[in-house]
Amino acid sequence: MAGVQISVDILPMGKRAQLAQESATKQKIDAAVERSQQHVRLEVNQAHIHRKTAELTLDTARSAMNQSAESLRIIKTATAQGLATITDLLRAEDAERQSQSMYWKAVYGNAMAYTELLYATGTLTPNAAEDLQ
Repeated sequence: MAGVQISVDILPMGKRAQLAQESATKQKIDAAVERSQQHVRLEVNQAHIHRKTAELTLDTARSAMNQSAESLRIIKTATAQGLATITDLLRAEDAERQSQSMYWKAVYGNAMAYTELLYATGTLTPNAAEDLQ
């Protein structure tokens, strides 16, 4: 027994071309969606890293500020007892002011990193500003 197989294309040429074009368009759209999703994941990851870094910077600045305040207290006591000079006191006061300045800069950086994270995750709302305090 011998068999014959006949293949008949039921789609006209115009429809085949249109189908191929629509398939290519869908692939482009799928690729664009994938790129967008990867970009969003990257932004969220970067924002999360910035937030963690800002928190660590804030902790470090807080510790430095506390240490300089304690140092100033000790120098004030030493100056009052005649064991330190006015220059030592002025240096300690300057160090305390600088550490306070760095602390407030870190507070600002932490708030901005938190805002960046909210923005990247799509949860930044007008009411979220209250949480920054």
